[in-house]
Amino acid sequence: MTRAISRSSTGYRCATILRWRRWRSCPRSSASGDVAFEGDGGDEIFALHVHPLDALRRGQPRVAFDVLRREARWRALLWRGFVLPHAPRVVRPLWFRRWERREAWLPGWLVRERDRDPRATRALRDLSEAQVHRPYAQGIDAWLSSPWRLGVRCAYEDLARACGVELAMPLTDRGVIELALGVPPRWMLAAGMDKAFLRRSLEGHVPDPVRLRPKDSRLDREIEPEMLAAPWTREVLADARVRDRLREWVRFPVVERLLDEAGRGGRLPQRQVWQLQSLVAFAQWYRRASREYGVE
Repeated sequence: MTRAISRSSTGYRCATILRWRRWRSCPRSSASGDVAFEGDGGDEIFALHVHPLDALRRGQPRVAFDVLRREARWRALLWRGFVLPHAPRVVRPLWFRRWERREAWLPGWLVRERDRDPRATRALRDLSEAQVHRPYAQGIDAWLSSPWRLGVRCAYEDLARACGVELAMPLTDRGVIELALGVPPRWMLAAGMDKAFLRRSLEGHVPDPVRLRPKDSRLDREIEPEMLAAPWTREVLADARVRDRLREWVRFPVVERLLDEAGRGGRLPQRQVWQLQSLVAFAQWYRRASREYGVE
């Protein structure tokens, strides 16, 4: 059974919470309470950090080059997964500068002179470094320990608690991660198939139309504009402490025009949506942290 839960006090929506009276397979779940299943880790463990680089380093070059040969964007994969991981660190910045000029990662609402600020430059370089493929274990370790992921998990747990349910993230259990770390790359990789290990494991257990169905991201695309158009978003960004903290970095009139466009039903580019979400998330955190914990 599913139900939609909206939290006007947080501005975010938990679109679907699965109610399960007896989920005995999870030792942390209660026998009689509702449990919200969160799929955190499915993409990261079984897709995003699975690269041909790991096959190369574990003595399976045939698997690595077969994936490269079948990849539509093979040039990007060649550089990120085969060349740059083995290039000296002094050489990488030459390529990074090209990426940074071409991709235009900095948001349009950033105060113009701030694009040359050393902190913005360092953030861009960190983003470029993240595009270079790392061995599987290193990628998973970096993801598990990232402040962003820990913050998101805390937010999810707070939302679930406020809704009277318990949060369960079975894919991030230690046993699942240890199993994934031991899976050979040739089982993880398949040209044109994301999460190949999971899909292959389900063969014969679930119907193929379900097993091979591509990921549906329409829910995110529908909810994100609604979040940006919510009154709560403007309330957070209008907070005096938030404005004072971000005045030297953010052109708020530009942000407000983008929010107006989203409120009228306009479709913002996905990168703009992501940048605005990041801004709102920081504003939400800072508004509370500055008042309750004295963060400056």
